[in-house]
Amino acid sequence: MSLRNLLLTLAVPVLVTSGCDFETFDGPYDGMPVMEFHQVSEANSSPTASQPYALTAAEGATENIVRLQTNLIGPQQSADRTLSFTVVGDGTTAQEGVHYSLPNGTEYVLPANSSFGFIEITILPNSLDDDESRALRLELEGSTDGEIGAADNLDDFTVRISGQ
Repeated sequence: MSLRNLLLTLAVPVLVTSGCDFETFDGPYDGMPVMEFHQVSEANSSPTASQPYALTAAEGATENIVRLQTNLIGPQQSADRTLSFTVVGDGTTAQEGVHYSLPNGTEYVLPANSSFGFIEITILPNSLDDDESRALRLELEGSTDGEIGAADNLDDFTVRISGQ
């Protein structure tokens, strides 16, 4: 038997029987309820990946208002919950009042018996030249009462604001 065939004979069983050890979940999620950015979860991107976010109706923008969807991981709540987020200075180049505004401040609502909340951002017109762009980095914090947290690795999202 040649050395090549011997190596293949030894390597194939090792490669076939080894692999990643993924945790399997049997049954419903029973951890602390947490929120995630839908765009980050959907894109399966790294937590600080910048996702381009165009101002189109298909992406949830109406009259320069962008609605970022957040998803609840865990059981729906029986009452409305107030959630908060922060604008992260590291990674944000857009200026509030110049490039964007937050009509509801840094809070938003998860309605009762729902799995979705929305953060609203108003993109201010004529704040950038056509070839300019700015970044607005947001991080979820969870509910103001501490009953809902923020999902690790899915709580950070950057909105890219481009000149129109």
